[in-house]
Amino acid sequence: MTRPVTTALAALMAVAACGGGGRTPPPGIVFGTLGSHAPAAAAENAAGVRGATLELDWSAYEPVRGEFSAAYTATVKERMRTFQAAGQQLTLALGLHYSPDWVRRLPDAVAVDQHGARLPGIDMVFSQPVRDAAAAYFARVDADLGVRNFAYIRLTAGGNAEMLYNTRGSYAAFSGAAQNGPAMAAGMAANPMPGWRPGDRRATRAQVRAWADWYVGALADVTRWQMSRFGALGYTGTYQAITPGSGVRPDAYADAVARFLPDGLLGIGGAWQQYYAALAGTPSLMTYISSVADGSGGDDTCTAADRQVAVTSPAANSWSATRWQTRLAAEYGFRTGGENPGYGDGPAKGAYYADTSGHGMLAAALRQAVRCGFDVFNFAHDEQLWQGPLSLDAYADRIRAAR
Repeated sequence: MTRPVTTALAALMAVAACGGGGRTPPPGIVFGTLGSHAPAAAAENAAGVRGATLELDWSAYEPVRGEFSAAYTATVKERMRTFQAAGQQLTLALGLHYSPDWVRRLPDAVAVDQHGARLPGIDMVFSQPVRDAAAAYFARVDADLGVRNFAYIRLTAGGNAEMLYNTRGSYAAFSGAAQNGPAMAAGMAANPMPGWRPGDRRATRAQVRAWADWYVGALADVTRWQMSRFGALGYTGTYQAITPGSGVRPDAYADAVARFLPDGLLGIGGAWQQYYAALAGTPSLMTYISSVADGSGGDDTCTAADRQVAVTSPAANSWSATRWQTRLAAEYGFRTGGENPGYGDGPAKGAYYADTSGHGMLAAALRQAVRCGFDVFNFAHDEQLWQGPLSLDAYADRIRAAR
């Protein structure tokens, strides 16, 4: 959620707006920000930062079911008008993970893991009542803002800010809905082994593989469902599936199945080769890598020869997350985009994040974005361009140097 802009920050933006003109981004890629501050829009657009993300907070928008805050809506509309007046391309972030308290009281609204733990956030993957509530929210957002005003809509699993289950490695498929109960999302493939729990060796490995494929496939299902809802509202732009990191690569996926799915990375659902294969041929979907320049693979970049490496090949295991996900996008027919980790998140801290030279995160991220053929790159976050440790000038300089 966007934080308030301080008086000092607003003053800095005003100075930059007067003196920062004339910069243009390389053709073919739109550079933008996350957590975009509306007062910065004109200065950033003049500096070549042409994209802005309008971030919503569901709990602030609809604090009571069916009752929408007029004050919050007015604030959002004003921010949107400011971005549009500056000529910025808009991305919509729905803020589903900022869920109102009333949503968690709906039937099977909270995910449960195999250990019986009720998990944080909401369960939009398996619970039809949660999906119904989200669909009503989508419709209200369209009525207020017009979804066709946005070039991109960010898609998540609902329980957190990315396309992941909200666990620390356990498996979030043990609510009544996930066990084929009456509240299970309509159209969702049935749980192939209701009652079976990861670690139980009384299943065959073929059955375990089918269950794992179903579990990851449920993330693909909630992706398709969101696209269908926005499509029904007339949206014709591009959906960004927010997928971080390398995830569970094919050999690690097979190993997890062979060990009857111990708690671990597969529990959060990020097996991107399975996820994107299930969505193959969806032209309106973008592989959106939310971990550009995260240090994996030495922050290597894509090459023309990557397309010749099979997605099942261990040769790709040493690649960066950006290079790996870009290869998957090429395999399954998606465009690509992404963002760097936010300040303080994982490698995005200290000297690496603050370094404005060719060795810093900013330079590495833009190299990957350009050489991997991104359509869009969003810097995380706008606040760090105005309050440090970076600056708008540093970002604009790196945009020019990226080619």
